[in-house]
Amino acid sequence: MKLTILFSLFFFLNCYSQKLTGVVKDVDGKPVEFVNVVNNKETTVTNNEGKFTIQGTTGNELLFSSFGFVDKKIVFTNLNQIVVLDRSVEQLQEVQVIGYGTVKTVDNTASIKTIKTQDIESRKVQNALQSVQGKVAGVLISTSDAPGGQPSVLFRGLNSIEGGRSPLYIVDGQPVGNISNINSSDIESIDFLKDASALAIYGNRGANGVIIVTTKKGKQGKAQLIFESFMGIRTFLKDVKLAGSNNYALYTNLAIGELTFSQDQPVNTNWLKEITRIGQYSQNDISISGASDKVSYLFSASFYNEDAILEGQQYNRLTVRNNNKYKITDNIYLKNNINVGVVNNLPKPFSAFTAAYKQSPIVPVRFESGKYGVPFVAQTGFAAETGSRFNNVANPLALLNFANDQLRNYNLLGGLELGITLTNYLKFTSNFALEYNIFKAVSFTDSKNIYLSEDPTRTEGQYLSLVPEQPINLLSKTNSNTFNYNFSNYVTF
Repeated sequence: MKLTILFSLFFFLNCYSQKLTGVVKDVDGKPVEFVNVVNNKETTVTNNEGKFTIQGTTGNELLFSSFGFVDKKIVFTNLNQIVVLDRSVEQLQEVQVIGYGTVKTVDNTASIKTIKTQDIESRKVQNALQSVQGKVAGVLISTSDAPGGQPSVLFRGLNSIEGGRSPLYIVDGQPVGNISNINSSDIESIDFLKDASALAIYGNRGANGVIIVTTKKGKQGKAQLIFESFMGIRTFLKDVKLAGSNNYALYTNLAIGELTFSQDQPVNTNWLKEITRIGQYSQNDISISGASDKVSYLFSASFYNEDAILEGQQYNRLTVRNNNKYKITDNIYLKNNINVGVVNNLPKPFSAFTAAYKQSPIVPVRFESGKYGVPFVAQTGFAAETGSRFNNVANPLALLNFANDQLRNYNLLGGLELGITLTNYLKFTSNFALEYNIFKAVSFTDSKNIYLSEDPTRTEGQYLSLVPEQPINLLSKTNSNTFNYNFSNYVTF
């Protein structure tokens, strides 16, 4: 009898002292660390390999819970089991990036707005900020739609009287001047940090607000090849009604009290149509991305081209991006981000629009001699190469044709990040990022012909006699280089 009791007691103690072990993985088969494992009053967490050990025996029901995953209860039929957790999409969407880390939306009292990739790609625009215009409360985004124009962004109105008003842009952890060289299709999300509690980590650089741009990364699975192409046209939303030449002559004669202009004008120039056209733009994107257990990668290229509404104005941009992440060991990873942008711009003076609104319709684009039309009225009451000048407005088309500027910009954004998991609760991160920008401008001024076009009666001899050293034409070149880098090291607990 005593032997039976002792044997039963030994068996009970032996069973109670058993341990349950296992591995927790996600649906992709990757180990999940920091998962809370509960068995009655016993608790533990999984390590960086997803493994755990807890006091218990077969038949016990264990609870597994972790942020970003659906809670799961499992009855252990063996002492060692594999547990698979499903991801919680709703919880993952509540995570926002602030400074060096992340925070739950429900725990965040700062004013932050996140724009996802589907909202950015829903509008085909040149600059990503144009696609979120009007979608962020407290942030005013305005743009002129000029080719290559950088939208103006104001957080909660005017923040500085004498200083700059532009916000701080952070692209993949790197401070940059603007995001005009970032392809919209490469952006995963844009976070707008508006309150001091959200942007305090950036110091006085974030006084005008912070815009955090996160670019896309390779996703687990087979390689994906994506090609996208679109094109469109630009026109005036509404034509401006301009007076015809006969009405112009009538009203001008009434205003000055003289019959200076004939009521039967042979020319009726619509200057707005003479300097504009139907604008066209197109963009072609290609990307290849994917990921394995050790490497994730994304390579993309994009070419944007636009012939603007203003005659002769052109803009094109080529961008190339490469994002990689290498898992060296279970505790060490290395990431690199490279973005190269090349921009060519042929600008034209917007003052041509003002001249088109002001110039008289009785003035021809060119006279029969081929010279540019000027606001001279002859004794006949018609515009002519000789006569008296009746306004000081330049020929709008001549303004465009004599504007010969060529701008080119090369931009390089690059970054390296090394992450080391020191313990289950301690992580070291080292980040080096750089921005290198080359700007080149060439401007040609046809000084002599500009002088002659302003008055058909002028001669080349008159031009040369004005100033003996006056150049016939002038070519100027401008080159500027800027280089910025940021090197940061920090430990996250």
